[in-house]
Amino acid sequence: MPQRPFTRDQPYLLPPSLDDWVPPTHPVRFVATWLDGLEPADWLAMGVDLAPARQGEARYAPPALLGIWVYGFMIGIRSSRALETACRDQLPFRWLSGNQTPDHNTLWRFYQRHRPQFHHLFHRSVRLAVEADLVDGAIQAVDGTKLAANAAGDRMLDAAALAALDAQVAAAIADLEAQDVGACGGPPDLPDDLATLTALRDRIVRAEARLAEGRTKANVTDPDAHQMTARGVNRPAYNAQAVVAPVASTTDQGGRLIVALAVRTRADDHDVLPGLIAQATARTGQAAAVTVADAGYSSGTDLAACAAQERTVVIPEPRTKRADAPYGPRAFIHDPATDTVTCPEGIILKRWGRPAPGKDARYGAPDTACRACPAKAACCPDTKRGRVIVRSPEATIRDAHRTWLASAEAEALGKRRKGLVEAVFGTLKTRHGARQCLLRGLANVQAEWTLLATAFNLQTLVRAAQGRYGTSPDPLPEAGPC
Repeated sequence: MPQRPFTRDQPYLLPPSLDDWVPPTHPVRFVATWLDGLEPADWLAMGVDLAPARQGEARYAPPALLGIWVYGFMIGIRSSRALETACRDQLPFRWLSGNQTPDHNTLWRFYQRHRPQFHHLFHRSVRLAVEADLVDGAIQAVDGTKLAANAAGDRMLDAAALAALDAQVAAAIADLEAQDVGACGGPPDLPDDLATLTALRDRIVRAEARLAEGRTKANVTDPDAHQMTARGVNRPAYNAQAVVAPVASTTDQGGRLIVALAVRTRADDHDVLPGLIAQATARTGQAAAVTVADAGYSSGTDLAACAAQERTVVIPEPRTKRADAPYGPRAFIHDPATDTVTCPEGIILKRWGRPAPGKDARYGAPDTACRACPAKAACCPDTKRGRVIVRSPEATIRDAHRTWLASAEAEALGKRRKGLVEAVFGTLKTRHGARQCLLRGLANVQAEWTLLATAFNLQTLVRAAQGRYGTSPDPLPEAGPC
């Protein structure tokens, strides 16, 4: 069989063209087109001056550096060294950078300087989806996922351990400053240079501040990280939140868009839902008809805040043995008309006094009625007095929400939550490499999570554009100003 001529010394027969290196429908072209559509005000909002200085060494163009980071996050490359390698080895990156190969220091300095303002990019990705009529306003789902922190698990220290380490570091710094040499006179497990020791001392101070906020332990590697349990593993982590809306498109029925986000250092999901709904409403310009969340968001305070905003939510109540027992608190029915509570056996519990605004109300049964009740052993075996029920100020809202949850409509809506939002987290962790944070500190992790969400949205927009137009994704309309 004949063989094609083969040599690694073959010269170009015609001058090469960068535009021939990637096909017209490649996602990297969408990234370039999208970034080219940024207004000068958008660049200034991110702290980027497009006009280069007249003196000094020639710099790389900011659109090239930003494009490298955005496209890198889209395909799961999130470190500056890996991006440097990609700019040398991968044709999409070489096309995007104009066949330039910025080193990892250049890429890192750009990322470090401008990442706090990447929320402008996230906002533009949402607005572009809105302008293209891709955001389905019928429903949105809220959930959180644990992102492993870039922190050593064995560096979670209590107050005594932090104080001991602080004393060791202070002694090592003093010894090093006294010697004015590179060798450290402190314990052998401490760093041997002044800059590293000083940075460690700063992290210890931050960790001690976390203890002052009420924590029992704080991490010295990343003081903002909190010990959280995910899938049976307890480790330093962050709680990343997202609001996800389905794509309103006949060409991408499985598409999802992140329309709001947040990062918190608490493992629970309380007190965050109203703010996320407000953020999603502001970014999309419309309120979703229904917001669904899991039982971790169930809170009387949050339900009251959503009711005050006139937002419809579907949040199942946590299942507990005590609350769901035959004589648990949920089995006692409150009558707003008479302001009394009826127990499962038909005994009326009357309110004690008039509680102050915002305080719990207590309802008690007559002692004689409870003593004669055959259910006393199951209802209140440990008291000689009658049963007492405590109702919080939000109890009426909880009762109304419980009635709404029992409806067929709410049940159907609640079943959609898992398919909407958990698939997004799965994609971010597997395709975009978001199982662990690469940065340290809450502000940096927030920027990292924001760029991950932006990259996810851009992938969805690429699929929607290719499905709608069949060729280049360029025709999607431009988003309005941030």
